[in-house]
Amino acid sequence: MLDVHAKRLAGRLAGLPLALAAAGAYLCQSSFTFQRYLQEHEERWDIDPSHPLQLREYQNRTLYTTWDLSYSRLESIDPDAAKLLKLLVYFDNKSIWYELLSAGLANDSPQWLRKVIADDITFEGVMRVLTSYCFVEVQTTTKSWSMHTCVHD
Repeated sequence: MLDVHAKRLAGRLAGLPLALAAAGAYLCQSSFTFQRYLQEHEERWDIDPSHPLQLREYQNRTLYTTWDLSYSRLESIDPDAAKLLKLLVYFDNKSIWYELLSAGLANDSPQWLRKVIADDITFEGVMRVLTSYCFVEVQTTTKSWSMHTCVHD
């Protein structure tokens, strides 16, 4: 039996695959019901009208609102992963790999970054967290990650 709130959420997200994937990833990792997620989405619909969105406009801003919910959760659960995501937007979105970041690590780098890039195992774990939220996607053939253009924007 189809949850009426799941159907409403899919409609609110306009069937956009990336928005649906991000919402699904969020719901898989939280105790929210479709109804609760939809309620939170509605409350954040017009995030801050005094600061217009600098991203490309998407149909009814569904992608932005969905990502905002996921990012807020990420910040509360794994602040270092959230900071890394913010850093990654300064790189090319097609190819992100451990050595790219570790090569630039210095003694005066922020503590959180030194912790995240301490070794490839730790970095891999943080990237898995970002992957689970659909912020990045693993590229197994190149042993790297990529970020969808919409997320990168």
